[in-house]
Amino acid sequence: MPIFGFYFTDGPPIRPANLHAVGQRKEALPSFRVNGLERKINHDLYIFQYTLSGEGRIRIGQTYYPLHPGTAFLVKAPGDHQYELPQGSTHWESIYIALSGKELDVAWDQLTNRLGVTPHFHEESTLIYLLKKIYRQAENKQITDGFQAASLAYQFLTELYRVANRRQESPVDWPDTVVKATEYIAAHYATIRSLDDIAAAVGLSRFHFNRLFHRTTGITPIQYLTKIRLDRAMEMLKNEALTLDEIADKVGLSTGNYLSRTFRKTIGMSPGQFRSRHNYLPLDHITFD
Repeated sequence: MPIFGFYFTDGPPIRPANLHAVGQRKEALPSFRVNGLERKINHDLYIFQYTLSGEGRIRIGQTYYPLHPGTAFLVKAPGDHQYELPQGSTHWESIYIALSGKELDVAWDQLTNRLGVTPHFHEESTLIYLLKKIYRQAENKQITDGFQAASLAYQFLTELYRVANRRQESPVDWPDTVVKATEYIAAHYATIRSLDDIAAAVGLSRFHFNRLFHRTTGITPIQYLTKIRLDRAMEMLKNEALTLDEIADKVGLSTGNYLSRTFRKTIGMSPGQFRSRHNYLPLDHITFD
């Protein structure tokens, strides 16, 4: 899978963070390992890597940590760490970003102290959506200068700090009502007609439920419903025999035209463009203005 590295001679004179690389990898060889003390680099790198599927593990100092789907790690390279496939793992798929910058040494220590070295991020995390968005921009050759690269690096760093302060990324921290609502939406997204349907399913008033859901997840129930519908639509777009009207009907949207408008507004491209690119990196995390 591709890895994209960046070196720009232009950019803002003051950069809290620089974008060094972003990539996705899928490892299946038992011999795969990366040792942080053996990396040949001429400046420090600050790496955030997130497990998409399979299982990996990382040794930090003398301690080993499992890396299951939803688990990330934060490390500095060079550093005393090593990540690899553990015995019995058939594969390990992950996505990562590497940042650089003189200011990051203190920032990374602070973030690691707040989040832990292997934090877990719920599938609706805006942080992972942002990481995938940066990856897609790199893959589509849309990161074209140092100013844009520095801006993306700073966005990611800022989002990491926001998450560290919020500490509500794990579903175990969510109220039971919100968890029940997400499960209901995932099961009935094609037939839900309004916010009232979801609120009734969890036994709360429309107003109280909407406020609780937004306070917990950062998005409204309807935005979450739209996210689920677009997730399913992207899966269906892999089947080129399905028309947009058919996909719209299957995910609970009124018409193919409405699906196309919603898709373009949220994803940044039309369903046709998405389908023609054959770019099926899972887009599990959609944010809203």
